[in-house]
Amino acid sequence: MRAMILLLVVTLLVGCSRVLSPDEITGSYKAVLPNVTVYLELRPDHTYSERLDYADGKHEAVSDTWSWNAAGTYCADLNNALFPKEAVDQRTTGSEKTNWCLTGEERFGKTILLINDDLGWNFERIAPAKK
Repeated sequence: MRAMILLLVVTLLVGCSRVLSPDEITGSYKAVLPNVTVYLELRPDHTYSERLDYADGKHEAVSDTWSWNAAGTYCADLNNALFPKEAVDQRTTGSEKTNWCLTGEERFGKTILLINDDLGWNFERIAPAKK
């Protein structure tokens, strides 16, 4: 029994490891929340573009710069990003402009950026960065 538990723990640890490099998180991402789909492109030159497509047909978009925060959080810090309010309160829609720090992780071979991991709302990389 102990051997099985140890094997399970090791398997989970190997399958989930934090991304530690900005080069590993550049690329195109998609996040699907109940009422909005968010597209995000992090470019190697530290610019980004973000588009929110709402279920009611409305759209919002922004482009700006991002920086790598390696001070313990290891996240892509997006300047003036559109944060979907729904990620915090499901009863609301729309967005709020803010600096948004997205922690990157590699999980079972997929690169993700965390939005609200408890609800399973995360960006999943759909394409690596263009060279």
